[in-house]
Amino acid sequence: MMPRFHTMAQTITASWICVHNHYTSENLTTILSLPEYRLAILLASGYSYSKISEELRLSFGRVKNMISELYGKLHIGGRRELKALLW
Repeated sequence: MMPRFHTMAQTITASWICVHNHYTSENLTTILSLPEYRLAILLASGYSYSKISEELRLSFGRVKNMISELYGKLHIGGRRELKALLW
């Protein structure tokens, strides 16, 4: 069972620390905004696009676009690479 969003949001905000991007040798907190980082954590945690859309109160299409932009910023190809990068 996935944690409730409010608990997840608190955890994400509390863990807003420097995370190193192994692919670009850059600090993720200088690449991603806090909302993008939240999106990345939800995605890496296994949330579906529709659940992310619901939790962040964004349209499904916007979430898909943001995820594409996120992958581009991090120079990765998908959820598996994102998970490896964040954990």
